[in-house]
Amino acid sequence: MVPITGSALEAITYEYYEYAEEITAPYPDYSEETDAEDEGDPYYEQEYPEGEEYPEYPEVYDIQPMAGIMPLSTAVDISTVIDGASGLGWAFSGDVLTVLDGADIVVTGSVTGGRRIEVAAGAVAEVTLDGVSITGASFQSALLLNTGANLILNVEGINTLTAGSNSTGLRAPGGTYLSINGTGILNANGGPGSPAGAGIGGCNWESGGTITINGGTINAQSGGSAAGIGGGWLGHGGNIAINDGIINASGIGGGFQSDGGNITITGGTVTSIGGWGSAGIGGGSYGGGGVGSS
Repeated sequence: MVPITGSALEAITYEYYEYAEEITAPYPDYSEETDAEDEGDPYYEQEYPEGEEYPEYPEVYDIQPMAGIMPLSTAVDISTVIDGASGLGWAFSGDVLTVLDGADIVVTGSVTGGRRIEVAAGAVAEVTLDGVSITGASFQSALLLNTGANLILNVEGINTLTAGSNSTGLRAPGGTYLSINGTGILNANGGPGSPAGAGIGGCNWESGGTITINGGTINAQSGGSAAGIGGGWLGHGGNIAINDGIINASGIGGGFQSDGGNITITGGTVTSIGGWGSAGIGGGSYGGGGVGSS
C-alpha cells in the first residue's frame, strides 16, 4: 500500500472513493520504553527537551473503490449503448452519440437505421474509430461535425461511414476542422440521390471545411454531383491538405458548379477519379479550378 497524505488525499474525488479506517497502528508510542526491535528507526532514542511534544506522524489512509461505482468510461460501443448513458466526454440520447468538448474517446460497434455520431458545436475533441460501421437513415450523416467543431479522428481497423440518401458520410462543412490520422481504413460514402453530399466534407449546398489527412487508407466516394473529399452539390472544396496516407476518392475539391477551394498535397499516394459533377482534383462541373499546390 502506498500512503496517501495531505493534499493528495484531499484531491481524491469522493464520488468514486471512500477512505477506510485511519491506520495508526504502525507508529509505536515513543513516550514509552522501546525494545531492541526499534533500533534503526529514525525516531528511536531521540531526545526532546522537557515540555516539547513528540513529532506528529502523518495520517495514512487505505483508499478503496466504493462498491458499485465505476469511473466514467471513455469507450463506447455504439451498437449497445443505452439511451441516457454518458461517460467522460460523451453522452448518448435518442439515436445520437454526442462527442463533447475535451473528449478523447474510443468508439466501436456496427449499426444501421439511425444511430450516429455528432461532435458538439464548438467542441475540440479526439475520437478513435476502431472497427466501426455506421449506415445512416435518410438525410443523415454517419458522423457530423456541428458548427465550429474541431475533431482529431484516429482510424484503427476497418471503419465504414455511410450516409443515408442525400447526405454526407463524414460531414465536415465550412467552419469546421477535421484531422484524420492512424493506420486503419476509413470508408466514407455519401448517400445516393440528387442532390447529394460528399464522402468527406460538405452536404447539399455546403462547402467543405478544413480537412487534413495525415495517415490511414481513406476511401471517399460521393453519392453523385459532389466530391469524394470537399464540397457537396453546389459546395466549394474548402481547405484540403493531404500529407500522408493512401487516398482513393471520387474527386477532390468542389461539387457541381463549385470551385475547388484550396488543395495541398505534400505526401501519400493519391488516386482521384472525378464522378458525375466533380473533377478528379479541383472544381466541379461548371465550377472554377481553385488553388492547388504539391
